[in-house]
Amino acid sequence: AGGETDYALGAWYDYDMTTHQLSPADVIYFIHTVEGDYYRFRMMDYYDKAGTSGHMSFESGPVDAP
Repeated sequence: AGGETDYALGAWYDYDMTTHQLSPADVIYFIHTVEGDYYRFRMMDYYDKAGTSGHMSFESGPVDAP
């Protein structure tokens, strides 16, 4: 809408302006495959144990069809 691109995972994080850190938003995405299966997908972290950015971790798994 309005000529702006809307990305499927565009809102996966919250940004803290004070610390300049990303944290995963409290969002679970549901994926419907071309085979007809459904999966849940949630971002868990953007940092590794040392605090280095760009090391994304997530959880996923199958779910029943709606």
